[in-house]
Amino acid sequence: MANNKGSGFGVGLILGTLVGAAIGLILAPQTGEKTRELLKTKADEWSAKAKDGYQEALKEGKEVAAKAREELRAKFEKGKGCCESDLKDEKAEEPD
Repeated sequence: MANNKGSGFGVGLILGTLVGAAIGLILAPQTGEKTRELLKTKADEWSAKAKDGYQEALKEGKEVAAKAREELRAKFEKGKGCCESDLKDEKAEEPD
């Protein structure tokens, strides 16, 4: 199976960045209205990026699953062919 340690680090890095940015916005010397507007804008941007990331991950996951399915199907057919040839050989060796 794949090593998922890198993805955990990436998620932590992204979450840490988002939390740090949110804290920076909240503590910035602006009026509350401007800060709320800025937070809403940033939240919309982050939401769009998250949706894009999700769609990309879903697409990649489907591609990996399709590839694995085809590899498994090919191996199954290869194994099936071997078994069928062994059965034919056994039948040919049986006395009538």
